[in-house]
Amino acid sequence: INDLFRKYGKRVGKQKSIPLNAARERKLKKLIKNPPSHLHDRKVLNMETIDGIKLDLADDDWFLLRFSGTEPLIRCYAESGSKKEVEKLMGFGLELIS
Repeated sequence: INDLFRKYGKRVGKQKSIPLNAARERKLKKLIKNPPSHLHDRKVLNMETIDGIKLDLADDDWFLLRFSGTEPLIRCYAESGSKKEVEKLMGFGLELIS
């Protein structure tokens, strides 16, 4: 596995579940219809709105918001090359529905 880390680098992921309320539901639906061009100071390189909204950023980083299919929750996911950066992405992304 260390050979794979050396070849491809390490990735850090984080997931958080946020209780769904009417305001958050409206904000997420609006984001899906009108995706942002930036996530804070990071330019969005690509967007997918198939299952929520996924924002692809530079350095293979990304952030995803989606409705849970089984519970009244919004699922939030982020992935980056460092723990510090993934925490920043999660914070910036959660601001979108706060």
